[in-house]
Amino acid sequence: MLDSVELISSVVESISVRWYRYVETQEWLDIWERGRLRASANSCGDGKWVARHVAHAWQWGRLLDPQFPGRVVAVEVDAHAMANACPGPGNLDGIGEAAYIQGHDLVGVRIVEAMEYVQ
Repeated sequence: MLDSVELISSVVESISVRWYRYVETQEWLDIWERGRLRASANSCGDGKWVARHVAHAWQWGRLLDPQFPGRVVAVEVDAHAMANACPGPGNLDGIGEAAYIQGHDLVGVRIVEAMEYVQ
């Protein structure tokens, strides 16, 4: 039987938060092949930046991808990965809230939806 501390810990560990990531074609193909995010050539270091809001993910895509539009993937980030994430400055690139998920924590990120750009 779980005591109250163990129960609270297990609930907290099961909590996930939805974030969004703009992906270019090359990264999308890598996700399609492997079924998850991972550090790759277009990574900033060994992790991935994610946006708090879907509209901000599209804005970063427009800003950074000369081949825009790509896709936005909605991801569920588990509590452990989120606790280790590095928050960006409040308004990263003048766009919005973002967080950097460390490479070793990308296994705690689950892709739940892929969205194509609609004008």
